[in-house]
Amino acid sequence: MVKDYETTIVFDGNLDESAVNAELDKFKVLIETHGGTIKTKTSTGRRRLAYKVGNKEYGNFVLLVHDGDSSLISAMERQLEIDENVIRHLCVKRDKFAP
Repeated sequence: MVKDYETTIVFDGNLDESAVNAELDKFKVLIETHGGTIKTKTSTGRRRLAYKVGNKEYGNFVLLVHDGDSSLISAMERQLEIDENVIRHLCVKRDKFAP
């Protein structure tokens, strides 16, 4: 069953914009191979983290709104966990009443 999801990804702050876009292309391909589509992509750019994560003080924040099924989310989280350029990530199901 296809549901809407929000995925927040914090990439390493030392990556430039082209490297972040290359990383996002990998996740776009992953979403599309599992039958999902990306609805919106919002990048807030390089920002200071609230606390250090593995000696990193800055991160590149990206919010993806996409749809897919549960197999997509499990595959995406697995890929996010093994990617060395991802500092933190969070995938949540969107509420149907969310704006």
